Amino acid sequence: MEQLAADVAMSRSKLYDKMRAMLGISPADFIRNVRLKRAAQILARNPSVAISEVARSVGLVTSRNFSAQFKKMFGVLPSEYRTEK
Repeated sequence: MEQLAADVAMSRSKLYDKMRAMLGISPADFIRNVRLKRAAQILARNPSVAISEVARSVGLVTSRNFSAQFKKMFGVLPSEYRTEK
């Protein structure tokens, strides 16, 4: 968040307020959503890659937390998602 705020020349709190107003979600939620969508792309393109590797590659360290967040966003676990695609 600090880097993003610096990149757009805003304070962290101002960035938070602007993103919340424009997108309806916090910057942290936005970043998480981008990471999860990227993970879904990886799983769709390369179903043989390990879930833990996908999690690490998108910046989500623990597979368990990644799987829970993935299921919340897509309605299925990452392992189920890759078999459906």
